[in-house]
Amino acid sequence: MQLPPGFVFGDYQLLFGLKTNFIAKAGVLMKSDNTAENCETMDVKSSVFNSLIELYPKTKEKLMQVARAKREVLIKYLLKHEKLNKFVNALKKLPE
Repeated sequence: MQLPPGFVFGDYQLLFGLKTNFIAKAGVLMKSDNTAENCETMDVKSSVFNSLIELYPKTKEKLMQVARAKREVLIKYLLKHEKLNKFVNALKKLPE
């Protein structure tokens, strides 16, 4: 699955205290005009992330809403690709 530019991942696991089942690989984004754009990543330690969101409860709630919505999109994507149904069932069991 290729994520769009500016996409954030791993937030759901941090917000809900879960371990991740994903491995991320950074690469080069090929644009429609055949030019390449490098991928930039930022790693935030869970302790730093959790400290920041506890300081801003309204932001934490918004991030949780967005994380839930992204989870629904991911589930729909995985269902579309049936070979990943086992993983989808595990995702459905995660807390709301």
